[in-house]
Amino acid sequence: MTGEARSPDAHPQRGSLAVPIGEESAHRLLPALLVAGVALLAPLPLGAAHGWAPSVLEIATFSALAFFLAAEGTGRPRRALEPLLAPAAIVSAVALLQLVPLPLGLAGWLSPAAASLHRQMIDPSARWFPLSVEPHASVVALLRLGAYAAAFVVAAAAPLPGRGSLHCWALMLSGAGAGAVAWWHWLAGWDTLLFGEFAPYHAMAATGRLHWPLLNANHLASWMNVAGILALGALLHPPLLGAAARAPAWPQRALAAAVLLLTVATLVGTRSRGGIGAALAGVAMLSLLWPATAGRRRLGLRAARAGLLAGVAAAVAWIGWVAIHPPGDEVVLAALQRRDATLQVRLEILRQSLGLIGDFPALGTGLGTYGGIFPRYQRYPLLFASVPHAHCEPLEWLTDLGVLGLAPIVFLAVRFARRASAVSGVAAQRTRAILAAAVGSLFAHAAGDFPLRLPAIALGAAILLGLLWREFAPGGGDEAPAAQWSWPDRCVGAGAFVLVLGLSTSEWRDAAAVGSVAAKRRVPTPRTAAGRVYEQIVWQRIDAAEPAVDPGLRAVLAAPVSATAHRALAHAYRSTEMRERELRRMIACEPANRYGRIEHALMLIGIGQFAAAQREIEEGFYLDPQFGDQRLLALEDPIDGNWPFLEAALRGVRRRVGISPEVRGELQRFEQTEQLLREARERRLRGP
Repeated sequence: MTGEARSPDAHPQRGSLAVPIGEESAHRLLPALLVAGVALLAPLPLGAAHGWAPSVLEIATFSALAFFLAAEGTGRPRRALEPLLAPAAIVSAVALLQLVPLPLGLAGWLSPAAASLHRQMIDPSARWFPLSVEPHASVVALLRLGAYAAAFVVAAAAPLPGRGSLHCWALMLSGAGAGAVAWWHWLAGWDTLLFGEFAPYHAMAATGRLHWPLLNANHLASWMNVAGILALGALLHPPLLGAAARAPAWPQRALAAAVLLLTVATLVGTRSRGGIGAALAGVAMLSLLWPATAGRRRLGLRAARAGLLAGVAAAVAWIGWVAIHPPGDEVVLAALQRRDATLQVRLEILRQSLGLIGDFPALGTGLGTYGGIFPRYQRYPLLFASVPHAHCEPLEWLTDLGVLGLAPIVFLAVRFARRASAVSGVAAQRTRAILAAAVGSLFAHAAGDFPLRLPAIALGAAILLGLLWREFAPGGGDEAPAAQWSWPDRCVGAGAFVLVLGLSTSEWRDAAAVGSVAAKRRVPTPRTAAGRVYEQIVWQRIDAAEPAVDPGLRAVLAAPVSATAHRALAHAYRSTEMRERELRRMIACEPANRYGRIEHALMLIGIGQFAAAQREIEEGFYLDPQFGDQRLLALEDPIDGNWPFLEAALRGVRRRVGISPEVRGELQRFEQTEQLLREARERRLRGP
């Protein structure tokens, strides 16, 4: 005891998990250093839309976890994370159950919709099916989730160097680097869609630099929010960056101020309304959680809190008004003609997802399957583009894992909130407020977008959650004994580590295989490589006039609800009956797919089923008023001289106009086409 009073601003050494640099046990710092290094680089090369990026992230985080367990044993993480183990085990059990092949009867009892879907989409020769509607995508998503969990464990329980500020430095500098690179791209004139533009308005392959540092303006805004709130917190509370209690803190404050200015400028430059709203929510949370002191400062803090809450309430009211305000009758939402229709689009996604939730309420459709299963429920007016994610994290978790999987996640969130509210001490409360505000900003943005589906941003969220849990997790003793592993334990651990690393390279290997086949076919590489390997092999064999049924069947087994997989298998068959069956399955996977219905209608015409082709055309125009092929509609019946497919199209559009009056212009266009064809026929009959 020195007799000196402890400063209220002095930051504790993050429990007993801070290790002075230079000790003989420096190898204990390797897991934290590895995770921090990955987080530092995450938005740059690892934020790119390339198959190798998530694989590198998974390998690094799983390796960090393995090094941590090898050095520390399981005692420390078990003590630190014990309150979270039971709900995490339930979530893992649900995710793994979705991947286990089950007898069709048992699968029908657990998830009737999944069993019915497999029975409809796959030949009856297979008797065992997983509950996931897209098993390959679920494996990929489960590996990613495991990598985030590994980063969380390392951030929450692994020893940190010095004063325990390593991860905060990494995340803050990572955001500063991403912002600087984004401005560099803008100044260089590269159209990377990071400032005030949204990808669906432009060609996706405009430049080779399109997908870094992040995918689009909304995702860049999410990362700027994390770095900006950490910088603001460090400006107010320098011990967040390791400043000593009685040492000058101006270096940390100066750097934090510079990062704050850069991230705010980048956030404003993105013009992402969701990102700016999430930033306001994060600042409001920081204000609400910041510990107040006595006197005028407390009164001023209360006034600031009231002002911030009033601003947030006004922003929420404005967003609500825009959300419920329908677009004008002259606007066709399907064509995305309205630049401020993004809220309307998100509400439409929510409405159309209700049928998906109703069909798979208990166990969901499988991790990572939303983009594959949603086209089955996608209808007008949401037909302008593909919807790979729900743009609402709670909604996507509910569709992926069902009520049984979402319930323990909600329980985990409640447990986090309760533990966070029990922290005592001014310094700890300030650190908790900063970390909680950064996490809250991410989750607020995730309520209306999908930033947490990007590996780089999800890794940052996992680290932030780990740091937040670290603030109130029980420690493991300053002098933790070295881990004692028996030879059988070492062998099992090494085998598991090698297996996990092998699985972690699946996305990388998929992307490489798809790129190789696409290069042989001299076609562009598909943007989404996961699960597309066998499809590309099918088209390669078809081009070479080789048998392609076997890879086509494998493609369908990997993704039973993929319309492209069924189309590839249809073209692999030489039997007209089998091809027509797969085209029907393709349409069942994506009912509003105009190209699939046109292809099916042309095939029906080729085999003489004109009435069935007319029904296909009518249903296609009802589902999508912009559906159609002018050559198909102009086909004339040689017997009565009419245009049966144009008449079928008119019937479909008239049905749609009864529900959606804004497409009346499409009906008028088809009526004018019919009138022009009749006039041309009359002139032809009259002769010269």
